[in-house]
Amino acid sequence: MTDDGNDHDTTLDPLSSLSRQNDPDALRNFRTPRLDLDNVYSSGPDVSRHLYQSTFGSEPHSGDDEKLLLGLNDEGKPNDLPRTHDETAIIGDPRNDENLMIAQFQHAMLKFHNRVVDWLRDEEDEEVFGEAQQLVRWHYQ
Repeated sequence: MTDDGNDHDTTLDPLSSLSRQNDPDALRNFRTPRLDLDNVYSSGPDVSRHLYQSTFGSEPHSGDDEKLLLGLNDEGKPNDLPRTHDETAIIGDPRNDENLMIAQFQHAMLKFHNRVVDWLRDEEDEEVFGEAQQLVRWHYQ
């Protein structure tokens, strides 16, 4: 049984297992209620380094830890979610790769964040991750 995507912004229990009985009163939700795109940003580039360019470093943004990692499509262009060799998406919430619409939205948010970083860098010459993250969140909200 797969998730239909309706609860991605409000719930995440990475410890859940269908093979055991969960006590609803003891469950901890690992998501925030603020619609702050934690499924995109996870814990940020300092903690969730695997989601950012500095770890995997693919062209054209190799070594840029203020940008989110993008995957290459069959044409070699950054138009897919980043993936491992076995095609597992490298994203903050793996459920966002369960259906095409949610995966496309996830990818759109990754690309949007990276474009906002570029735009902010044209305006100012300093670290821009926090401001880019805030602007992307505001647009989403």
